[in-house]
Amino acid sequence: MINSKQRTDPEPPNNEHEIPTLSNGEGGMRQLLTVKEIANTLQCSTFHIYRLVGQNRIPHLRVAGGSIRFDPDEIEAWLQKQKVSA
Repeated sequence: MINSKQRTDPEPPNNEHEIPTLSNGEGGMRQLLTVKEIANTLQCSTFHIYRLVGQNRIPHLRVAGGSIRFDPDEIEAWLQKQKVSA
């Protein structure tokens, strides 16, 4: 016998491609950056960024699933510390 109720499949999760965010302390959220975005910003390879992460030489976060993300404010502060006086 066929069930007369219409079957509705649950919607797939929409969070597959969401970019993680952090609270900015003002009730808003700020976007975290990916390895590729940081590499493009610093004009270096993603390999170099992964190496810096592996050596804990760049501030980073590990989010669900082990993905690496970067807080733009922490990266800006880190870059300021990297300056070399002439």
